[in-house]
Amino acid sequence: MRETALQISSLLGEMYYKIPHKSGLDIYVYPKDVSTTFASIAVNYGAADRHFRLAGEKEYTAIPDGTAHFLEHKMFEMEDGSDAFDYFAETGADANAFTSSLTTCYLFSCTEEFEESLAILLDMVAHPHFTEESVQREKEIIAQEIKMSEDQPSDALYYGLMQSLYRKNNQRIRVAGTVESIADITADTLRRAHSVFYNLHNMALFVCGNVTPEAVIEVADQVLTAAPEASFEVLREAEPAALAEKRFVQQMQVSKPLFCIGVKDIDISENPRERMKKQCIMDILNDVLFSRSSPFRNDLYENGWISSSMSYGFTHCLEFSHNVISGESKDPETVYEKYISYLAQVQKDGVDPAAFERCKRVLYANCVSSFDDASEICHNMMDTILDGEDPLDEPQIIASITLEDANRVLRSLFCEERTAMAVIMPIQNNKEADK
Repeated sequence: MRETALQISSLLGEMYYKIPHKSGLDIYVYPKDVSTTFASIAVNYGAADRHFRLAGEKEYTAIPDGTAHFLEHKMFEMEDGSDAFDYFAETGADANAFTSSLTTCYLFSCTEEFEESLAILLDMVAHPHFTEESVQREKEIIAQEIKMSEDQPSDALYYGLMQSLYRKNNQRIRVAGTVESIADITADTLRRAHSVFYNLHNMALFVCGNVTPEAVIEVADQVLTAAPEASFEVLREAEPAALAEKRFVQQMQVSKPLFCIGVKDIDISENPRERMKKQCIMDILNDVLFSRSSPFRNDLYENGWISSSMSYGFTHCLEFSHNVISGESKDPETVYEKYISYLAQVQKDGVDPAAFERCKRVLYANCVSSFDDASEICHNMMDTILDGEDPLDEPQIIASITLEDANRVLRSLFCEERTAMAVIMPIQNNKEADK
């Protein structure tokens, strides 16, 4: 086998291999005695990558918004005009793909014929086949997808919050773009984006299941050829600490108002391990502050300010970071005021030690149990490794977190000056508006 790095966790009794393939593709194989094998190939290219510059170029090339998502759609088109999903169906694999602000991912799961399915996946992403005619047809499909998304209150709520939190960061940009922006996409646009971003040095393959590194390498040897070193940079504008706006309000067809409160995090470490630790701290803090057992949530629910469901989560990576809670309320402004006063009180008093220990134990247990699920392993490998960390380190990091860590992050992150709210209000008829 080629030079490999074997990552082992004595704490978990788990391990995986990292193999730098001769093509330039980094391959990660996590052997696991399970019935279903999962594979995903991630491209370090997403909706946020709107401008690139090749080595030696002075000016950046602009890419229409939605290009990464559009290219994801077209990568399933095969040379004979058929669809790659048909090929996966023949091997019994369940395939899918998604585009985020930073990544495009293609994946499949299977119980047999893994090597055949992997060959389809690698060939599909390495060798695009599309024509100007097929691109024009796809525009109509994606335009309809965009229009349906724009009609979804949850999407409007999310992007309304992102546009409130961020002034420059491309997290503001809709992944699929707009009907107007995709109108500028051509086959040449997609080929150029593919030639730049779908360089094998800018991609990684993750496999978890009942497979060996040798089997994966053999398929890669058959399908892939050596790629030149990736030599480009993307434009990232510095994001100021200040919000773009405090409120986003839109009327849509909803029965009750929807709210989404977000705080913009401006303390992002360049150290991947510190980022993983902060993510874990915030996972604990969010459960302490906003779970069903929290006094804040119970107070809101018992007094009728929110419905039974309320979601929350922390998104943290090198490019951006924010914490969000969302739900349904008859009076979002009251929820916002209670949220601000509640956090101010907790910052003054400190995190409840018993609640901290309880939520920390739950996070640790969930983390350890996730290594029993091949799907979770595959997805977690992709998320953590692309952010520069080792997924096997997470349990140890969680165990090391102290109450002092939680209070430090609580007091530094939650700041009203960096807190915004997006609201979707029910459409009022003229009579209601006049009251």
